[in-house]
Amino acid sequence: MKHAMGIDPSLTSTGVVILDENAKLILNQAIVSKSQGDAVRKRMKRYHPIIARLDELLRTYRPDVVCIEGYAFGSQTGQVCDRAELGGLVRWTVCAAGIECYEVNPSTLKKFTTGVGKGDKTATVACLT
Repeated sequence: MKHAMGIDPSLTSTGVVILDENAKLILNQAIVSKSQGDAVRKRMKRYHPIIARLDELLRTYRPDVVCIEGYAFGSQTGQVCDRAELGGLVRWTVCAAGIECYEVNPSTLKKFTTGVGKGDKTATVACLT
């Protein structure tokens, strides 16, 4: 059976959805993580459960394609470097698994799901589930 995976990388709650070939929802999960501190080792400790779970899901479902929400560095929240590190690890994990990977611009995703390019995350998630 063919599957597609969507990933919304986030430091606090990385969202993952898996759909079958008929767009039936197979999995809708949030991978939660908490700050461990600013040191390199502490940041990597935070990312580890996210990457380990994504790797497990990739091996279990073997999606044919993965779409990842693109970087949104225009936001005013902090931790831009941490988000970039996590985003790079997520992309590397998907590519290392040999799965086709695409980035979706955040405003394009929100416009597709809510009809408005500046739709909030809650509205986007509600539309997708």
